[in-house]
Amino acid sequence: MIDRKYLIFDLGGVLLDIFPPATAEALAALGVREEHITDGLTLENPLLHSIECGHSTREELFAAIAESMGKELTPSLAEEIRAAWCALLGTAPAWKFARLRALREKGYKIFLLSNTNAIHWETITKIVAAAEGKQLEEYFDRVYLSFEMHCRKPDVAIFEQLLQAEGIAAEEAVFFDDSSENCNAAASIGIESHLMERNGNWPDWLN
Repeated sequence: MIDRKYLIFDLGGVLLDIFPPATAEALAALGVREEHITDGLTLENPLLHSIECGHSTREELFAAIAESMGKELTPSLAEEIRAAWCALLGTAPAWKFARLRALREKGYKIFLLSNTNAIHWETITKIVAAAEGKQLEEYFDRVYLSFEMHCRKPDVAIFEQLLQAEGIAAEEAVFFDDSSENCNAAASIGIESHLMERNGNWPDWLN
């Protein structure tokens, strides 16, 4: 049983299945040099940080990727890069979204807090709409996205922004994420945090 009213969910790996190596493999197949791909994720971390904090545009991202390939960015190459960038995005398990609805019906306030970028977000909303027949935002009381907030987990500022915007204390909230670093950051300011298995089942007490 959850004894706190406010529940904060991560998106990728918790609600939406993700496979980061798929994007690394897709970028490599396009010709992105290996030294630009780190951690089996995407490009070098400063670029990832910039796009997820809303400091870089998709055009700047695509141009940087094209440059790492030694190519000039064209409309067709931009589309190939977009597809590779989104290759990590998997399915939206229906039972997880049904559980969100059930939690809200029980009176819990449900928030989404995601490190993401505008390119991924466009595709994610289409995935959920196609699978569930509803807009993703309909499952939450409010959605918080790193590229709109101009900071990303595990920066504690992103948690503080959410708490301040909602007018709630850290001790009133529960946070679910598949990153131990993010969970530790939330816990450091008093939010009860639970590390979730990426793309896995939820603990019985949450179900």
